[in-house]
Amino acid sequence: MDITAHLNNLRISPRKVRLVADMIRGISVPAARAQLSFLPKRSALPILKLLNSAAANAQHNAQLNPDTLYVARIFVNEGVTLKRGMPKSHGRVFGIKKRSSHISLTLSEKGGTKSVSSLKEKRVLSRDTLSLAQEASAPEKKKNETAVKGVSDGSAAPQEKFASGAKKRLTGLARRAFTKHSEKP
Repeated sequence: MDITAHLNNLRISPRKVRLVADMIRGISVPAARAQLSFLPKRSALPILKLLNSAAANAQHNAQLNPDTLYVARIFVNEGVTLKRGMPKSHGRVFGIKKRSSHISLTLSEKGGTKSVSSLKEKRVLSRDTLSLAQEASAPEKKKNETAVKGVSDGSAAPQEKFASGAKKRLTGLARRAFTKHSEKP
């Protein structure tokens, strides 16, 4: 069962709040509480209050133990932007945008569904197996990479291979400058 809590119109920029939200995503409620209580960011306290509120809702409304819950989803959207002005020289006004945030937090049980951390591990494993499959299917690509790095396979001098690889990568003015200097004796 998912428990959701919302915090609207927090007067902190969403970009700053996302730094804190990313730290607690996918971890258990007690660990998130510990992390937020010692975090020296201004948005840590409102997120801690929101987390405590969601845990209390889970305990009171759904009779769930808060220690078995984890932060399944937390996302921060942009709220209302207040537009203010700051006086500048020659009677001009410099615009200031005072941004606000909407935070949505969802708690889930650990045993009920797959946790976010296990999904992250699966994603990492799939990337690793994909890269292994690509390495096995493209041995000649690896051969070309070693030739560009300067490892010789016996067919030509390493400097010539590096120079030819460098010419291919360069474009525009850099290519013209490189060919002028490399053609001089």
